[in-house]
Amino acid sequence: MTLDQQTLFDACNHCRQQFQVIRGSVYDDNGNGIALYLAAMHGCESIAVDLVIAIRDGYAGASETSAIFIKVHPHANEIQMSVVDPTDSCWRTESYLGRLLIRDEALASPLIDSVFHIADHIVMDVPGLRTYLAA
Repeated sequence: MTLDQQTLFDACNHCRQQFQVIRGSVYDDNGNGIALYLAAMHGCESIAVDLVIAIRDGYAGASETSAIFIKVHPHANEIQMSVVDPTDSCWRTESYLGRLLIRDEALASPLIDSVFHIADHIVMDVPGLRTYLAA
């Protein structure tokens, strides 16, 4: 699996603080695009990443492009990830992500293992995210 990335900046609607966003595509070992990801590195009161992964239709049997939303937090010596509802994500208005799965749908989806595998690669392989979460 390989990832590409682009870095940009945005501002929080809540606290008005500027934060970094890393976005990119995910490719399988054959170079086929399998997903898109967006990662906002900001928590108004703590270190957090607002991550969404949109699995493209056709990958792992997906019949349509579907997005799963994850909150990422450092805790002690590990990184914790929790699936959340789209309403709890800053990415909820990004229509190009496909079908936005609510938490219960995401957890029951056959795509969930693939999404967590991709999420692990994103937080470990993207230097900016790895550094932010280690702070």
